[in-house]
Amino acid sequence: MASIKEINKPQEFALPFYGTRQSKLNKQERVAHVRAGKGNREKYKAKTIVKQKKTGGLSNRQKQHSKAMPLATKRARAARSRQEKKKRQRQGGKQFRGRKAWK
Repeated sequence: MASIKEINKPQEFALPFYGTRQSKLNKQERVAHVRAGKGNREKYKAKTIVKQKKTGGLSNRQKQHSKAMPLATKRARAARSRQEKKKRQRQGGKQFRGRKAWK
């Protein structure tokens, strides 16, 4: 086979592996191709809407969120836990848990 340099007109020279190639799809064909691949899908819905339509009761987290606890009750509970913590710290120092130095 002749090389490109030997031929006067390079456009006449065609490589043996050069063939027809698939043409690009236009916009309408691409969109149609994508829609055909998706199949039948439901329309998008927000996660909260889907959760509201579920059957059964509320989760514990949802119950705690909707529970309107008075501010006084919250403060009393916090104060009680602080007092219990102080009490535990005072008692903790009285009991020796280390190793004895004598018998």
